[in-house]
Amino acid sequence: MELRRMRDVYVKTESDVHLNLNYDALEANFGAYDQTCWYEDGMFNRNFRDFSQNASFEDAYWDAVKNATTFGNDPHIRWRARTFQFFLSHALPGTCLELGTSHGFMFFFALTYMRSKGFDFGDSRILLIDKFSQSAVDSKSGQPIETNTQLYANSYEEVRIRFNEFEFVEVIEGWVPKVLSTLLIEEIRFLHLDLNAAQTEVAALQFLMPKLSKGATVLLDDYGFPELHESQSAHYALSQQIGYDILSLPTGQGLIIF
Repeated sequence: MELRRMRDVYVKTESDVHLNLNYDALEANFGAYDQTCWYEDGMFNRNFRDFSQNASFEDAYWDAVKNATTFGNDPHIRWRARTFQFFLSHALPGTCLELGTSHGFMFFFALTYMRSKGFDFGDSRILLIDKFSQSAVDSKSGQPIETNTQLYANSYEEVRIRFNEFEFVEVIEGWVPKVLSTLLIEEIRFLHLDLNAAQTEVAALQFLMPKLSKGATVLLDDYGFPELHESQSAHYALSQQIGYDILSLPTGQGLIIF
């Protein structure tokens, strides 16, 4: 959502929530700004954005908002979605894996956008793995807790139907630690980790490392967010132990190239 210079047309943005600043404070911190300025997903930016003014991108993004969110509300993650789509498009055709799919927003957006641009999926294989229930998990251990959250997908069937139009997508229901050992995968070109659970993510990454192809991309969805600091700490510790680098992106994602 664009920030507006005039107070009488100022539209509230995420900045009011995340930075707890009013219009005057924002202007004092960031200087005078006009229609080129942009705040979303924890970033205030006035640089070039290749997804802005891209009708195909916006159409695919809003298709995902409508079809792959709980309430049909914009999650304001365009730059994160563009980052995801960029690396996915360089991994396909090939085998790609997502742990922590929920509604499937990221893959539904990316595949819809890429298809609209005439992308050749060839022999692609995409596996989407989740428990597909609204039961919450502990952010450190990944164990279920006695809380439900509507942010998660309501059922496996709901997500499976969503991806019927993409015949190369397999939706797999189950707890990640149990599912991984049953998968018949030889080589992974792209891995997306979005489990919101530090220990489970790190254990999954360690298990899958031997299957990552040379140059494979691993994208950590929660790496930089303060409220999920356990994830950052756990992944950083593993990177130091094994010896690889994680690039912290302004979108909150962590990027690893193996």
